[in-house]
Amino acid sequence: MNEGASSGRVRTKVACLECRKNKRKCDGCEPTCSLCEKIGKPCVYISDTQKRKRKRRDEEYIRTLEDEIETLRSLLNLEKTKTAQDTLAAYSHQNPQAAHQYENEYEDVEIENSQQSTSESLTDVVSAEAMSELGSLMLSLNIEDQGEPSFTLASGRLKPIDMLPQAMSIEEASGAYTTKPSAFDDLELLSHLRDCFLKYFNPNHQTLSPQDILDFNPEGFWSQTLDRNFRDSAIYAIGARYSERYNNPVIEEQMANFARSLLFECLQNYSSVFVVQGCSLMAWRELMTGNNSMSFNYICFATGLALKMGLHVTALSRIQSRLGDTRASEYARQVRTFWCYFSIDRIITAVIGMNCTIPWQRVRVAPFSDIVSGSLTLDDIIFDRQGQLWHLWDSLMDQVLAFNWRTISNEEKQALLIRSRQALLSFLRDSDERLRIDDENSPKNVICFRMAFQAALLLIHRPFICESGLGPLLQLSIRSVTAAANSITHLTRTLKKIDDFAHVPPEVIGHMTSASVIHLLNATSGKTTLGRQSVNRLATCLNALVAIRRTWDVRASTSIRFIQDLAARWKVVWALPLSLSSPLPDHMRTRPSIPLDPLISSFVDAGPATMLQATQQDMPVPILDQYYGEMDVYAMDSMALNWLFGVTDDELTGQ
Repeated sequence: MNEGASSGRVRTKVACLECRKNKRKCDGCEPTCSLCEKIGKPCVYISDTQKRKRKRRDEEYIRTLEDEIETLRSLLNLEKTKTAQDTLAAYSHQNPQAAHQYENEYEDVEIENSQQSTSESLTDVVSAEAMSELGSLMLSLNIEDQGEPSFTLASGRLKPIDMLPQAMSIEEASGAYTTKPSAFDDLELLSHLRDCFLKYFNPNHQTLSPQDILDFNPEGFWSQTLDRNFRDSAIYAIGARYSERYNNPVIEEQMANFARSLLFECLQNYSSVFVVQGCSLMAWRELMTGNNSMSFNYICFATGLALKMGLHVTALSRIQSRLGDTRASEYARQVRTFWCYFSIDRIITAVIGMNCTIPWQRVRVAPFSDIVSGSLTLDDIIFDRQGQLWHLWDSLMDQVLAFNWRTISNEEKQALLIRSRQALLSFLRDSDERLRIDDENSPKNVICFRMAFQAALLLIHRPFICESGLGPLLQLSIRSVTAAANSITHLTRTLKKIDDFAHVPPEVIGHMTSASVIHLLNATSGKTTLGRQSVNRLATCLNALVAIRRTWDVRASTSIRFIQDLAARWKVVWALPLSLSSPLPDHMRTRPSIPLDPLISSFVDAGPATMLQATQQDMPVPILDQYYGEMDVYAMDSMALNWLFGVTDDELTGQ
């Protein structure tokens, strides 16, 4: 080849669209190449900025499509049954792309290079013992020797001996303050505690309105009525909990003790929103200090007053008409007080695994957003949607938590699962865009809301992972709880980048604990791809709990020990970080109130494949029968459950 000709030829970097279409050699001349000018065709070039980037393979989207295929297959099977025809017909006409969009946005963003085969069943590798125990509520049944079923992985009820409160003398237990504590003499201290409360607590629970904040004056404390003093003392106690001063535990205890000394006087002689607020705040504080029983007592006090004052039915027309325009501010305060109480009540009952103190069917309250004057802030939007999320979750789990759960047919359970899943996805689609889109730069409160939503999605699927006869929906449940746990882990990493868990709301401890339990479940698959990925994600959650322990020691430590004990029971201690893999002392271990059934143990001994085969043959899961047998005994001794669950004595006793 002629070197001169070769060196003189210049390679065309970009060809025009006309030459590309006709596969001609373009000389790249601008604005018109030679060939286009010769034949009179329009010559158009694509600039570098307009070049289409190479489309990357989205592994997470592929996983979402696999889940959707499993869902559609299950729907086809459900259509063959008569009992679920109406539900499935309505569901099949809805747009499935919404579920695609949601799961693609909220599943774990890590691209996994080695995915499991789509034909591989998760039930083939996950421990049958762990699945049975997790799905049959063994983790959350024992509440100080008695209690009701809970689907919330309630690690908060576990109280190791070294965390029990120290015994008090008779004088300390019965004495009341006759004079004001010394901390009330320091106005600068009171202002500091108020600011801590407004900065860290109030945005998440909206106890005080903007006008209440302006009227909150520490100098006028002793000139207020007793119910306001009670509420303000609780505010100061919580502010001291967030304060970083060296003597904040002493100040917190002084404020809390003074509030306790006013409690029964306020309950007896004052029926006001301030007492409801004060009881709710004290309940939250007792929960964070590890005193679960007193926390539940305080929230019950708040419930009694809320019911007496009608705070739960302020949206009824006859109540609103009685208020009138002149009491608009009082109406707004009542609605705000109820939603503050409601959020704390649901947090407490979820953490300790007790029944909520007011059923969701009894709530007729206007949305929080309706009583906010002016434009809604992001904190207002999040608090409003969080309250609606709690209420929606209660309604979805109501049938699952009822005592007739074992009598429901598999077709009804399948329809219930699909309906619950679709309701949560619709709730997210209707939320503000800032709450739906996954953004690394999102504020801390947005990330916490997303974690709460993922926890709700996880918990509606968890009861179904040990149900026999569900077919493809069993796989869907396992995939869904895994995807939700992965999303919580991803949000945990994002939260760490913001402030390294310095002042995170303690509610996230429960979300991280729920995700950790699912990662432990997947770790029972062994040294597989799923198992190794679960170990890494479990480490992320546990490291976060260790970091949070600096601020919320009792709650975080209880969750960590709960996970350690669960790992020992499921024989996956190898999945824990090395610093947390030491055996727990006997007195700190949690013991399930229901022993493993011998048939379940034989499944575990024979291997997960035997458990899967039994599930496919629609064999009953004996552990559920044994569980409900114990619960019937509790039901006969608890008359209050008749009202709560709306069942008769005959239904409770099985007659």
